Amino acid sequence: MFGVVTPERVLTPRSIDLFASIGLVALALLLEPYTTLSLWMIVVVAAFAAAPLLPIESASGRTYDLYYLVGATVPFLFPSIAGTLFTLLLGTTVIRAVRATGQIGPAAFSSDFRRLLGASAYALIVLGAGVPSMIGLAGIAAITVATLGFVTWFAIEVIGRSSVEARDSGVGLRYLLTTAAKDAPLFASLMGAGAIFGVVRLHSEWWVAVVVAAVPFIMTISSFTRYGSVRKTYVQTILALARIPEVAGLGLEGHAERTAELADAVAKDMGLTPQQVVTVRYAALMHDIGRITLTEPTIVERGYTDGDIDRWSSEIMAEADYLSEAAAVVSNHSQPFRRPGEEADPEIPIEAKIVRACSSFDRIVFGEGIRPLEALEKLHRGAAYDFDPKVVASLRLVLGRMGITTV
Repeated sequence: MFGVVTPERVLTPRSIDLFASIGLVALALLLEPYTTLSLWMIVVVAAFAAAPLLPIESASGRTYDLYYLVGATVPFLFPSIAGTLFTLLLGTTVIRAVRATGQIGPAAFSSDFRRLLGASAYALIVLGAGVPSMIGLAGIAAITVATLGFVTWFAIEVIGRSSVEARDSGVGLRYLLTTAAKDAPLFASLMGAGAIFGVVRLHSEWWVAVVVAAVPFIMTISSFTRYGSVRKTYVQTILALARIPEVAGLGLEGHAERTAELADAVAKDMGLTPQQVVTVRYAALMHDIGRITLTEPTIVERGYTDGDIDRWSSEIMAEADYLSEAAAVVSNHSQPFRRPGEEADPEIPIEAKIVRACSSFDRIVFGEGIRPLEALEKLHRGAAYDFDPKVVASLRLVLGRMGITTV
């Protein structure tokens, strides 16, 4: 009547969320006899509930919220380990309850567990060393211990988040860890503001602590917001420029964005650094911008080569300082991997080899109308001379993850 009960039917995303929330509440209740409920506990738990309402984008493109700020204040407001852990558990449970109609399941649980683990480790380090009682007596020692707590929490956050992203996306863990390291300034700003509030609150009224912590916090967040806005403007400008040859009928429609998407994935798969990945993406988007010169009749009559297109594209891109590295990649991207009887040219950067392979694949599929699997085989046949075999192998893996080679 009710069917067979299987783990798959019991462990649904919603049930996992429910079990996790019950577990957090149970742990909090076990600690409750060792704590004293206070107004500050209610305020902090309410702040945890409101934390997700203000997401802030970091330099890596990831988002953080005020959980890290609120979590950093807890050891200073509740000097007992039991009180601190009780507040963190209760605050995390409230966040899960508020989000009950939104994101659920293993991903949400992983995020909450990671943040709770990091906040707890930070609090145990700070309280275990007696940092709140050191303030004003042994400032250097207090700062050193607090810094250790910060580094521990940040390490848990970076490793935990990057591991989940690597599992879900297939992107190399090294790339994700390197990218996540860019988040340190924002993470430090959030935790620093929380710690400042906690320290000042030990010696002053709460409103003084709010003012002292808010001034540097607002300035820092404004800087990150402006940085994100400028970065988005750069990307939007590049996307608009990349469309010019296509709109003018001088390039394959959608070629630039498709090539950039593939090249970005291949670069990450091959373990390139975050800066190299950005360079690859910009180069892939702009590698055909030189085709706008083909509106000049004398150039068409005289004839041109792929090398000419590369040179014109590179010269146009080099006019913008932030595209100088991508311009150097584009100037080499039509060069073959190696020529008959010669060794591979070490002067051709790996970024150029990636753009060349991804651009060629897209042209074969969308320009010649060949199926993706056959297009990939065509690249494999040219791997001895035209394309770097390592790049082609990585492209095959990326296409497989995307499900493209099965089409």
